[in-house]
Amino acid sequence: TEVFTEILDKSGKIGDLGRIGIKVWMSLDFENSIIVIDDLERRSEDLSIRELFGLCTELKEQKHCKIILILNQDELNKDVEDFERYREKVIDRELKLEPDIHEVMKHGLTETTFVPKHTLEKLKVDNIRAVQKIDAFVTRLQPILQDIPQKAQDHIIKQATVLAWFYFVRDKQQIAWDFIRTFNSSSFQYKNWWPSNKQDEEMSEEARLKFKQKENYYDILNQCGYLQTGPLQLDIIQALEFGFFSSEQFKDHFKNLEHKYNYDEARERYEQAWDIFHSSLENNQEIFVKELVSVFKSYIRFFLPRDLDVCMKVLKNLGESKGKDLFQAYFKLDHKWSHSQEFGLLSDVEDMDIQKQVKIQIKQNYDEKKLLEILVLMVQNGGWSPKDIERLNLVTSDEWYEFFLKDLKHVKEKFVRYVRFLIGFTSHEGKLERQIAENVEKALKKLASESRINETRILYWKS
Repeated sequence: TEVFTEILDKSGKIGDLGRIGIKVWMSLDFENSIIVIDDLERRSEDLSIRELFGLCTELKEQKHCKIILILNQDELNKDVEDFERYREKVIDRELKLEPDIHEVMKHGLTETTFVPKHTLEKLKVDNIRAVQKIDAFVTRLQPILQDIPQKAQDHIIKQATVLAWFYFVRDKQQIAWDFIRTFNSSSFQYKNWWPSNKQDEEMSEEARLKFKQKENYYDILNQCGYLQTGPLQLDIIQALEFGFFSSEQFKDHFKNLEHKYNYDEARERYEQAWDIFHSSLENNQEIFVKELVSVFKSYIRFFLPRDLDVCMKVLKNLGESKGKDLFQAYFKLDHKWSHSQEFGLLSDVEDMDIQKQVKIQIKQNYDEKKLLEILVLMVQNGGWSPKDIERLNLVTSDEWYEFFLKDLKHVKEKFVRYVRFLIGFTSHEGKLERQIAENVEKALKKLASESRINETRILYWKS
């Protein structure tokens, strides 16, 4: 044993030797030794299965050695055929180790683990060392998650578990790591993406094998509910690769997740309140009103004007006065609606007071300079988006008058082009577009009334 240890110290790993190195290694004297070749599937690419099995045969027959091969047969990939061809001739006895996933978790996870066991079961992790590494990574990540909702914590830990599995179990297969980096379940529907018969025939064996691997990874991710690799997942990947991370790194992700889960909770509670109304014929008005008002006020930041409109309408129909309380509470807040929320923000709102207050709030957050920026883009692109129209609809005739006098002078050479573009809304069928045209027309009439030349200019621009 001491002699063999010395030889290994001098020669390194068998898998790294290559053909010439093996000849030198074979010339060394270590007869009647027990030789263990571990991680056979991870040997150097310079050493084929055939050559390695040839080495084993020589060691057995010439040196009278006992050889133990340890490998993960599932990871042999393109070497599977060679392995199957020579195994019967070279290997005398086989022992298959198939550890039960619960045994693996029992020995690999700490008692205080945060790793979701059901995710490990779906990943079919059968390596204790890999489980220990996944557990250690998640344990380091968990303390910075303590201030966010439990559902958000669970989501991040589950994502981290899946990514850690790819990193620690599949780390030697670059195809797996590349696959997870850019994964999006909607763009990888392998059942529809499978090559046609003709393409399949033209695919090389290596390409077909790679596709099969991707197909397998897709199935695993799908079972774990992993939908795509976005900014959060990429930061977890970076933490795995560099071995460290900080709460600052994940601050924006936490904020977004917290908002998402609070929003989801608000919608769930809101639907439950309405279930009291819709799923019964009992005389439970008091219970319904109490729950609806309580939920709305508790999660008021997560509701849109249309939700307020619906609540006020039903409360009014029930003869309740609490709708006014909801109205006042809602518009005490400074709502920062996103562009996507602003699109169609008033489309389903019937209450005129709500419409008025929404327009006031949007206007309060509205930068006048942006009016020019929006208009410039609309003219340059020859079109507009619904949110552009909603923005322009907020501009009164007096504000258009000021805009023509002050802001539009910064684009003198295209003044006529911009005015004609706005006048063009007159012939549009949309209600908002016609309202914009009406306000622009009032502003132009005011300008025309100020001088003979302005009156003539506007007549020319309209022609």
